[in-house]
Amino acid sequence: MTVIHKSLAMVLNEINQHVKKHNFKNEIFPDKYNLLYGNIRDLKVSLETTRYTNPIFKSLTIAHMNDDNGNLISVTVNAIPHIQYNLPILGIDYVGFNNSMNLVALDYSPVEKVFWQKNCKVILDNINNSCSGNLLFRKLPELTVNTFSESAVFASAKGDDNIIMAGEIACNLIRNYFSLLQLTEDIKGSSGKNYEQIKHWCKSMRKNRKEQKSLSGIFGEEFATDYLDNFLFRYN
Repeated sequence: MTVIHKSLAMVLNEINQHVKKHNFKNEIFPDKYNLLYGNIRDLKVSLETTRYTNPIFKSLTIAHMNDDNGNLISVTVNAIPHIQYNLPILGIDYVGFNNSMNLVALDYSPVEKVFWQKNCKVILDNINNSCSGNLLFRKLPELTVNTFSESAVFASAKGDDNIIMAGEIACNLIRNYFSLLQLTEDIKGSSGKNYEQIKHWCKSMRKNRKEQKSLSGIFGEEFATDYLDNFLFRYN
């Protein structure tokens, strides 16, 4: 078991606990998106995706990639609220290869700016401050402008302790996210404005050519385009 696997398994276990705790139900979707096999050079990998829904969330999508030894090498989590709620979009994207967590991306993308400023900014700022000496921060990609929050984490992690810490901060982000559900009055919002912001976020994610290129190299261009545009970031 690799240190990357241990870190990613923590994240996967944390989000799955909340699936059970908050009574998410499985969403039925085409089998072609559920489990797929591909190759990263000579390494055989599998991508498994599950999607859930409940009265507050339109979708909670969890995707993870494993190598042929069963080690986790990536975890992606997206939680999109129903439009009548002001909750931010939870986004987590971790990718690890060669004893390095090459991508550590975390955010509460704002759906309603006042709610985000009041309740979410401090959580992200605390995470940024707590790991400032442990993560190697990168400049946010251009596609994230007006899409990701100003406090989004976009970094990498090297060394066993820092890789484990990366998993711990994702778990912390998940716990704090679902704690926002306790703000029963604040989370109720304006469906029209929220719809447009969520739609904008999904459109921006579909323009992520770097992710599409990465998936294309593993599973083929046709599947990558279909998966990202017609499933993962489709919104209507």
